[in-house]
Amino acid sequence: MAATQVRIDPAVKAGEFKPFWKKVFGIGSAFLLTRKDLIDQVEMAQDVIGFEYLRFHGTLSDDVGLVQFADRGDKEIDPECLNFINVDAIYDTLLDLGIKPFVELGFMPKYLASGDTQVFKYPSNVTPPHSYELWESLVSQLVLHWKERYGIDELLDWYFEIWNEPNLKNFWTGTQAEYFKLYDHAVKAVKAIDPRLKVGGPASSDGNWITPFLEFCHDNGIPVDFVSTHVYQSDQGFQGKKFVSGNYVRDVVDRVRGEIARSHFPGIELHFTEWGSTSNPFDPFHDTSGQAAFICKAIGSVNGLVDSFSYWTVSDVFEEMGLPDKAFHGGFGLITINGIRKPSFTAFYFLKQLGPEICKVEEEGARLPPGVGLLATRAGNELRLLAWYFVEPRATVPQPLDLAIRIDKKGSFTGKDLDFTIWETSKARANAFEAWKAMGSPRNPTIEQIEDLRQVAEIDEEETEHGEALQDDVQFTMQLHLEPESVKLVKVFDVTKSR
Repeated sequence: MAATQVRIDPAVKAGEFKPFWKKVFGIGSAFLLTRKDLIDQVEMAQDVIGFEYLRFHGTLSDDVGLVQFADRGDKEIDPECLNFINVDAIYDTLLDLGIKPFVELGFMPKYLASGDTQVFKYPSNVTPPHSYELWESLVSQLVLHWKERYGIDELLDWYFEIWNEPNLKNFWTGTQAEYFKLYDHAVKAVKAIDPRLKVGGPASSDGNWITPFLEFCHDNGIPVDFVSTHVYQSDQGFQGKKFVSGNYVRDVVDRVRGEIARSHFPGIELHFTEWGSTSNPFDPFHDTSGQAAFICKAIGSVNGLVDSFSYWTVSDVFEEMGLPDKAFHGGFGLITINGIRKPSFTAFYFLKQLGPEICKVEEEGARLPPGVGLLATRAGNELRLLAWYFVEPRATVPQPLDLAIRIDKKGSFTGKDLDFTIWETSKARANAFEAWKAMGSPRNPTIEQIEDLRQVAEIDEEETEHGEALQDDVQFTMQLHLEPESVKLVKVFDVTKSR
């Protein structure tokens, strides 16, 4: 069994840990927000994680039904041809939950589309408009409607992102130049309502098109308020099934950040509006505690480099390939179709517990094995530590790790009598997926089984005597046992203050 040691100096601030990772989350499509089960799951995630924005496909899709008709010969859409009933229900729901929309403008309504190519099973036309004037008119009337319904002060907090992954043929049958034209007309429509409204793109897959997009905007005097793109640790941006080794997520973020720094917009906001492990909506890894460890590793690696990092998705209530028909099926969601929290949900719960100041951490003796990470933060008079042991899918599972954590009693910890508590998600703890497999993997669990699985997913606090700790006047040393594919949250506190 491997052993190593780290030292934490709580008196030395090594950085900030801002809540960039919970600013935006994603769900599959707009029309799904008419489903009570999804709304309940979004509300639960909002209560526990506390994200600010929600992003989704399909506000303009035909299942939402905004465009009832459009004459191909006109340059403007007759307002009488628009039906805002579903749009209002969807966006009212978000605002009632205290969540702001990160608006993705797509897909193409059939009455505006130049073809009939769809990407998903629900209406999701990915062809350019047959008339860019009609497209601009549609965007204008929609944003004007929102302004009249919610007020301009509300809309100034929103983000307007043009399309989704136009660099992939699955999502855009047009050329790059045609996407730039789509963006140009959409920006004109939004900015005509109020020039302060935030518009951006290219919403690309894999950090692509950033330089040409920013050059196009600069050269043509077209406003751009933020850059958006996506990244998955996957062999391809659409339904990629192979997990890419190494630090691919961080590498893509670094590349995009470098392109922005060299552009005419070096200070522009950067939003990764989708990210995850693989882009395959049926990847069993998504349901595991390994995904929880991956989330912690990825977020720790991009801290300070992005303005938001929008995990895809909150829920397995998701219908791009049709609604799932199995309780655990490898969906993107943090929560299953039956409302059961996955280990990935627990990872975000743990991240929320961390403090805003990062403490100095030094490795002593043997280096941490690959995949092992430790983030030490201060939250008031507590130290809050997040430790993870990530193992790449299909890799040989390594030995567990016994990690000695030595904390200097400095600053506000000087002379204090310290103790600690531990929370964990792993193969053995807070893992409904493993419990479901132990049940025999029922495709449709009974109500009683669902309730049992929900209980399993809850976080249990370890008794402190299960760990080892030594202390004197100058330091506090605790032993932390890390199993592969596990995440632990540790709170170190002053015993006298807890009495």
